[in-house]
Amino acid sequence: MEELKFKLGILDEYQDDIDDFLHFFENDFEIVIIEPFDNQDEIIQKILDADLDAIAIDYKLMEHNTNISFNGDVIYNSLVDRLYDFPAFILTNYVPDASKTNIKDEFKIIPKRWMKAGSTEGVDLIEKIKLSITKYKKRIDDYEKELLTLIHKKNNDKLSAKEEARLIELDSILEKTIDKKDSIPKQWKKEESEISKLIKLAEDIIKKEKK
Repeated sequence: MEELKFKLGILDEYQDDIDDFLHFFENDFEIVIIEPFDNQDEIIQKILDADLDAIAIDYKLMEHNTNISFNGDVIYNSLVDRLYDFPAFILTNYVPDASKTNIKDEFKIIPKRWMKAGSTEGVDLIEKIKLSITKYKKRIDDYEKELLTLIHKKNNDKLSAKEEARLIELDSILEKTIDKKDSIPKQWKKEESEISKLIKLAEDIIKKEKK
């Protein structure tokens, strides 16, 4: 049985680079091309709708397309602000420039020269992306299991104050793995009367994640 490939999104404005990316990644990932245009919100929504496992974003989106008024770091930061801890990477020929942006994790900035046939760094890059996805999925799975355990205990017993706080924290984290934009602030969830609603919401979130 053929191994199921992770879905890797590619956001770039330059067709030659897109072709290089496809050639480099296609044996290891299911590639989804995200078309760039001058609307940040729509690009983010396209990424969310694509149900990706990770995305590689070109830094200089404006370099070959005068219709775009922002670079990839803007999309990167908007995306990681919406999806908690999502595996997103910046691909660039301008590592020093990209490193001066407000991207907090410089390990997510990757030189495009690594994506060449026979490149040792390229082999490591593919494994790095796969590992990032695997760890991300495992964290979510662990959060879900812990949350379900607390929900079960809540339904059959009484949670301690520490456990109640952890239930709220886990629910908030899982909401943000779907979309931070729609998450409910933790301070709104502390009333006992809201806990039952929270539990129902958490169960719905987990079902959505499983799909």
